[in-house]
This record gives sequence, C-alpha cells and structure tokens, in this order.
Amino acid sequence: MWKKSLVLFFPVLAFLLLFAGCCSAAEYRITGEEMTKLERNLTELQQRSEKREQRLKELEERLELSQSELEKLNQQLALLTEKNSETGSLLESANRSLSEYEREEKRVQRRLRSQRTVAYSLSCILLLALVAK
Repeated sequence: MWKKSLVLFFPVLAFLLLFAGCCSAAEYRITGEEMTKLERNLTELQQRSEKREQRLKELEERLELSQSELEKLNQQLALLTEKNSETGSLLESANRSLSEYEREEKRVQRRLRSQRTVAYSLSCILLLALVAK
C-alpha cells in the first residue's frame, strides 16, 4: 500500500510543481523607480513618434509639391519641344527661301553683267565708227 501511495504521490507532486511554476512566471513586480523610468521611456517614444509623423507629413507635402512642379515642367518641356520643332521647320523653310533668292540674285547679276558687256561693246563700236568718219 505504501508503494501505491508513492506511485500516486510523485505524479501529483510533479503536476503541482508545474502548475505553481506556470502561475509564478506570469507574475512580475516592478519598483516605483522602474515604473517612472518606463513612463519616461514611453513618453519619449511617443514624442519621437509624433515628431516622425510630423516629419513624414511634411515630406509627403513636399513630395506632392515636387510632383506637381515636375508635372508643370514636363508640360512646359513638351510645349517647348513642340515650339522648337516648329522653329526648326520655319528655319529650314527660311534657308530654302534664302538659297532660292541667292540663285535668283546670281542669275540677275549674270544678266546685268552680260548686258553691261553688250553696252560697252556697242559703245566701243559706235565710238570707232565715229572716229573712222
């Protein structure tokens, strides 16, 4: 009988020790100084968090502003690119017109030179004819 009670006693004792160990692990006591330190840490972390949130909001606002500026600049770039293309076309057209004008002017100069040459030749012939008379 003594052996039977020992066989029951040890498992019950082990169970009680485990149960007591579990309950005592959940209990934690802190001193007033530790509590004050934890409260200060919590306050400091809250302040840091608020500062970071404020900084994040500022950065988000700056990002939105930068994005709107970028959009405006992209629109201006597109407009200026289009105007540059138009200006290039106008410049090419002006160059073609200038080349055509230059060819026309050379033709006029050649015609004037040949007319001058004919006039000088006729003048010389008339002068010789007058001198010969």
